Amino acid sequence: MKTILLTLLCPALIISCRNQKEAALNQSATPVSPIYTIAVQNQVNTGKFYLLEGTYLGFDARDCDFPEGFCVHPPKTRSDWVFSDGTFCAYVNGRVPVNLHPMEDKGKKVMIRVVIREDPQKQKFFELINIKFNQIN
Repeated sequence: MKTILLTLLCPALIISCRNQKEAALNQSATPVSPIYTIAVQNQVNTGKFYLLEGTYLGFDARDCDFPEGFCVHPPKTRSDWVFSDGTFCAYVNGRVPVNLHPMEDKGKKVMIRVVIREDPQKQKFFELINIKFNQIN
């Protein structure tokens, strides 16, 4: 009886495991990025500091994908600018660095140190602490 039961259950378990593995592979369509990781963290991360590498986009957010919970418009001033980690974008509050032009320098590689802030609607954005430029652009 036990042998018959095991013979019947083993193929079902194998198929079930294979289906779970395929489902996990299909779920990898959600890109993992630093901005996305910050957006989906369960704990409140307002006030936390992050060091991020990515691309300066100036004022151009036309082709950006903002994760849920992040501002999709400049959060504080018209001078807020856009940062991309290659997958998602986020607005950065803080002056455009003196040696960057808001539109002409779009695409320059940068490293930013930021703190997470929230606007009155509880949408997140980055507040710039400092920025470094990648020498190879």
